[in-house]
Amino acid sequence: FVNVLNQVAYKINSYKYIIAIKNSFTLLLPIIITGAFATLFSNMVFDSTNGLAQISWLSWLETLKPLSQMVNYATMDMMALLAVFLIGNEMAKLNNLNGHFPGLLAAVSYIAVIPTTIEVLVEGAGNVSVADVVSSSYTGSSGLFLGMIVAIGSIELFTWLGKREVLNIKMPDSVPTNVARSFSALLPTLITIIAIAAIGFAI
Repeated sequence: FVNVLNQVAYKINSYKYIIAIKNSFTLLLPIIITGAFATLFSNMVFDSTNGLAQISWLSWLETLKPLSQMVNYATMDMMALLAVFLIGNEMAKLNNLNGHFPGLLAAVSYIAVIPTTIEVLVEGAGNVSVADVVSSSYTGSSGLFLGMIVAIGSIELFTWLGKREVLNIKMPDSVPTNVARSFSALLPTLITIIAIAAIGFAI
């Protein structure tokens, strides 16, 4: 039974998408640990209710709590965005794409599908809609599953579109290589972002 499980685990572990996710979270591990330490210090050291700051002669520690909250926001509350970028890069390597543009494309595709209007409860006014903002429920750990799907889907679509000769814009030989590469990726990028956004809009 153990041997069978080992074989199943080996097959799953060698799957392209699992490799991309595994490698991405390996790279993300220092960021996650940094965010975990920030959370720990915020609650156990800088908090005046449960932390060391409740001791009178250490009360000055509470003034440092915004610092740990800033670090926590930049790490834990942005985990999904960071993971999407890294998964996009790892998928690009597995699909033999060069550069970091696929990671950027994956991040843009994810931002395109998440809501930019949230409901906020305001005292005396009830629920108020706030536009042009992104909720941390989508950029943090709770948005990881959606982010992984969008990152994988967008790069797979971009790779498939990039192989279609009809979508490659050919530039003269006098044009610098970087510029020519950007133009060749223009139509696949355009179609990918619009397609992912359209799926998000339909849902």
